[in-house]
Amino acid sequence: MDFSANTSKQSPRVLVVEDDPDTARSLAVLLGGWGYQAEVTHDGEQAEKAALARRPDAVILDIGLPKKNGLEVARSLRGHFSTELLIIAVTGRSQPLDQVACAAAGIDIHFPKPADPEKIREALARFLEA
Repeated sequence: MDFSANTSKQSPRVLVVEDDPDTARSLAVLLGGWGYQAEVTHDGEQAEKAALARRPDAVILDIGLPKKNGLEVARSLRGHFSTELLIIAVTGRSQPLDQVACAAAGIDIHFPKPADPEKIREALARFLEA
């Protein structure tokens, strides 16, 4: 999915960064059903390029990514977007030290996999619709 695929320019844009194609596609479909425009990338380098080119409102980010891990991506995006971008980690890395590393990289919210879709929806709504 691509941001341009949604004709509603008012809908918030969410970049999904997930290396598993089925998980990424499922999340993008959920986002579309909730009224968001979704774009999917599958590695850290693609994610940075897409975010810089299209300036999403939020990023849902896996941490274990090829080419550049999610922590590196989060630090880079935080440097470009400061606090105007919501970054949500949805990852299998859920130990306390992983949560600390996520926070230190500028990730706003950390959900362990499998994440509850309703919690993701609530987090997006709080940030993007406030």
